[in-house]
Amino acid sequence: MEPVSTLTFLFLFFLSLFKVAIAAPTTPDVQPIATGPSPDPSFSFSAGVAVDGLYPDKTSSNTAWGNGVKLHYCKHPDWVKCLKYASANENICYNMDWMWNDSVTSYEVNDGCCVFFENFNCQKPMFSAFNRKHGKIGPWHNDMMSSYRCAKHYCPE
Repeated sequence: MEPVSTLTFLFLFFLSLFKVAIAAPTTPDVQPIATGPSPDPSFSFSAGVAVDGLYPDKTSSNTAWGNGVKLHYCKHPDWVKCLKYASANENICYNMDWMWNDSVTSYEVNDGCCVFFENFNCQKPMFSAFNRKHGKIGPWHNDMMSSYRCAKHYCPE
């Protein structure tokens, strides 16, 4: 058996790392603070939604929302580069992950109310939205959201 060249070894080594990276499990972008089930993300991708294709299509008709409050938030005005969760569980505080923290510019809440907070762990409330959408958050709240809490029939505190 012939010894493996350094170049061949490096190629095989990086190829194995690439396979591990592709097979690695993923987690939702938002993790609940309180005990309870995580939001069930329902993603449907389509061309043209975002340049890099990593953001789900808000307008897709084949996405199941579930029974909770429907929350949809975006990085840019008028619902560009968005993330949609099928259902925000009742009265559970969710922290935005690093990709979404302090970067939300537009949102939509359906079938309930969400309170948005400036700090993690639902600290320092900014505003609530009951069955409302806003294509561009004003400068006093834009790119400041760090957490949120939603409920079906009332605005949680």
